[in-house]
Amino acid sequence: MSLPIPKRITYAQKKLLDLIKKRQLKQWCIENNLPHSTVHRIAIGDSSPTYIQIASMCHLIAPIEWLFYTDEELPYKPETVPQWTRAVPCKYVTEHQSDFKDIAEKYGMSLTTAYATFSTKILNPTPIFIRAACAEVNPIEFFTASENLSPELNFIPEQGDIIQVEEKLLFVISKNEANEKSGFYTCCLIIPENKMGIKLENTNTTGFICPYNVCSFKIAPSLPRTLLEKAEAGFTTRVIEEVKGRL
Repeated sequence: MSLPIPKRITYAQKKLLDLIKKRQLKQWCIENNLPHSTVHRIAIGDSSPTYIQIASMCHLIAPIEWLFYTDEELPYKPETVPQWTRAVPCKYVTEHQSDFKDIAEKYGMSLTTAYATFSTKILNPTPIFIRAACAEVNPIEFFTASENLSPELNFIPEQGDIIQVEEKLLFVISKNEANEKSGFYTCCLIIPENKMGIKLENTNTTGFICPYNVCSFKIAPSLPRTLLEKAEAGFTTRVIEEVKGRL
């Protein structure tokens, strides 16, 4: 059966279609931890790539190659960037969070959509919008973090970290890699007194970790986090084992 090829394909689709023709797409997806069926549908034009899907492959295929067709000239040199996890706001969104009304007027966006994209960051920028913005900015700015982010926004919690979020003291139990990938981190609450808790050891922070009080927080500008200190590896392992035993 012949491969259904769309009449017009992007530079990124061409790369994926070449892998299909060589019978290498499935292995390529396995090696890069990508869903083969989803990538295959994108390649043959059965579905359009979302911002999240482009972000998951931006270390393999340059973002701009998803935005322009092979019969168009690329306005920028194709550049791959480190895999974008979206744990912190991208550079373009960060730099325009205060002038979202101007962005909305310039690109014909509704104020509601612009507010949700740039201010509250509930929505991701769409590929259609990113293509339109290519007139003034290289699209890699939608897949890299701003260098001007405060430490509280740029910091990705790691297992064993003792952090403060608002008025809460927290002990992080999830690993940095998982936190960065998911955009969430899992932790236990630290309180002053708790007979059922685990007393902090060899730390400047005092209190008890509640191993039965496990919660997750989104890595978002609305919930800035501050690293206070890091617990010793052996103590962290004991906490993790205690938490697992109570789940």
